[in-house]
Amino acid sequence: TFKRIFGPTSYAFEYGGALFLMLDNVEYLGADPSKPRMAGKYQGRIGERQLAFIENVLRATPKDRLVVLTMHIPLKTYMDPKAPDLNTIDKADLLRLLGDRPQVSFSGHTHTTEHHYLGAEDGNPNAAPHHHHVMTAVSGSWWSGPYDHRGIAVADSRDGTPNGFHVLSIDGASFTTRFQAANEPNNRQMRIVLDSAHHRADKEVDRDFRMGQLLGSPIDEESVYATDVVVNVFDGGPRTLVEYRIGDRAPVKMTATVRPDPFVEEEYARNEATKKPWVKAEPSSHIWVARLPADLEAGTHCIKVIATDEYGREHRDHLIVEVRGDGGPKPAAG
Repeated sequence: TFKRIFGPTSYAFEYGGALFLMLDNVEYLGADPSKPRMAGKYQGRIGERQLAFIENVLRATPKDRLVVLTMHIPLKTYMDPKAPDLNTIDKADLLRLLGDRPQVSFSGHTHTTEHHYLGAEDGNPNAAPHHHHVMTAVSGSWWSGPYDHRGIAVADSRDGTPNGFHVLSIDGASFTTRFQAANEPNNRQMRIVLDSAHHRADKEVDRDFRMGQLLGSPIDEESVYATDVVVNVFDGGPRTLVEYRIGDRAPVKMTATVRPDPFVEEEYARNEATKKPWVKAEPSSHIWVARLPADLEAGTHCIKVIATDEYGREHRDHLIVEVRGDGGPKPAAG
């Protein structure tokens, strides 16, 4: 039906001075004969016919032209790098064909945001790593989460990225991407929360508190030494650098940490009935963590975060936090 109405599932075109290769890498393996009414299995595979097609197109394409590849299943994902239904099993054959041309590839499937730089360990025979960008979905984690005033699910992805889309910009053989959250200003590129030892130890009990009290302000002075600043840079990757600063103190470098986003953990736990049953907060590849200064005194402070992304661009955001002196009132339940 798709081919009859729309056309081939793999094709090529030129736009903006770049070559685009649109690939179908979902190889259907069929249903289990003992369960014919159940959904069949599939794996990520480009296959010999498409590889031959790519080789022929590249033969007629100048070697200095940017090659942009898109597919559904990632070449590689952090979700499970060995699972054949989440990764492309013949990616090495593709990378060999691309050679040392300017190149980038994009995929979806996992409803996460990831940057990969594929090297020799991934079967890439070329000197330069191949940049593979897994992009979040417009549906987030399958339209999961609480509903907004329009009756639409907030749809935050399971790695903490808001639902949204990416914009590709091309300048000759160079490129950049920009993430745009569906319901946020275009300059919002991160989320900043506080994660205290108190919250980490008693998540189930503490859900009687308001979510903002657990992951934001105020915090007690006695809890400062054990409280982390957690930043989710929505489109961050291995080359992203993040630091925070409070007042005139020296900047604090933050550490990339693979862990679930505490905001999404709380959001899903508090709204279990509004999410798909298979959805849970997954370890995210774009979380940065650093401890608050142990000597941060009582008062109101502004935590300013600067993230330098994969393309060298700076993104800034901030969080206002109140530190209450010892003996102050405890958070009210509700």
